[in-house]
Amino acid sequence: MSLKKISLFCLLLPLVLCGSLRAGTNCSPCPSNDCCYDDCCPSFCSDWGVYADYLYWNTRRADLDYAVPWNQADSIGKVSHVCPDYQSGFRVGILKDWCDLYFDFRYTYYRNCQSSKTTNSAGGLAGTRIVGDFGQVTQGALAYARGKYELDYNVVDLLAGYRPNWCNCIDPYFFGGLKIAYIDQKYNTDYSTSITPFSTGGVRVKEKVDMSAYGVDLGFGASYDLWCCLSFFGEFSYDVLLGKFDRRTCYTTIDTGGVNDVRAKLCEDNCWRMVSVFNYRFGFSWDNIFSDCWCADLSLAIGYEFQHWFNVSDFVDYINQGETITINRNMQSLGFDGLFVRAKVTF
Repeated sequence: MSLKKISLFCLLLPLVLCGSLRAGTNCSPCPSNDCCYDDCCPSFCSDWGVYADYLYWNTRRADLDYAVPWNQADSIGKVSHVCPDYQSGFRVGILKDWCDLYFDFRYTYYRNCQSSKTTNSAGGLAGTRIVGDFGQVTQGALAYARGKYELDYNVVDLLAGYRPNWCNCIDPYFFGGLKIAYIDQKYNTDYSTSITPFSTGGVRVKEKVDMSAYGVDLGFGASYDLWCCLSFFGEFSYDVLLGKFDRRTCYTTIDTGGVNDVRAKLCEDNCWRMVSVFNYRFGFSWDNIFSDCWCADLSLAIGYEFQHWFNVSDFVDYINQGETITINRNMQSLGFDGLFVRAKVTF
């Protein structure tokens, strides 16, 4: 069964249950009398919630090329590169309501691992991550090239929000707090003059950039009651963080006999710099599914979200030209987008 069919089933099931459980009750689209209240009796032992999100994201970034066609005179054809695809992650969180205030602690984990390779038994490939003066392989004579990209995303949010009671179909809310982010990226490339990697020697290039960032998150959102327990929601936030980047590159030549010779190993510990993040998400939710028969309340939601990280350092890119080494200090943007499906229980 495809992901789309599973998601549709998850959405329709609570709607049917909601309708059956509330059969015979008065369920108007916007029950204004039910949402208005005068008294607030906060308790530490009540109004808690836990939730879990299934994430189906993709990573958006450029410059993951690793090989081009080459015939010693010119280069014509398709650039070989790694293109990240959708992969799974998760988010878990704890909520606490306190009258019009609420507190949200959440942790998000996502991993993307993709690889690609190209071969040409007659040679005719050149590596875009190779430094020619280091030898061992000849540009244009490569028969095998492979790139592998890995990303690990770990983010913690500590948020506090305010949800005013407007006593109508629209429920706005405002929030802010702290964000801690650790995003690690790796890009490994292998090159060989044989279809069988390294049987006749080759080159292996390992590139890595680790980001640790700390800052604040400010945002707002709103939900609109469409019908009964069905609502539409949207949320926007903007983060400002101080980020530090550790970049490493290891360039290794491999002889035919399998002997490794590290020809270059560069490490760079960057100073702190400003990193900004744009976040947006929207979707539909079904609330109060089992409130008529359970002490706890179940809510389900599905939606789509976007993230765009600005001012992120890329891998160290260097070119050895005789006695001159040029280092390219590229700045990149890093994006994530995809589906999320949430199950939340409040008690």
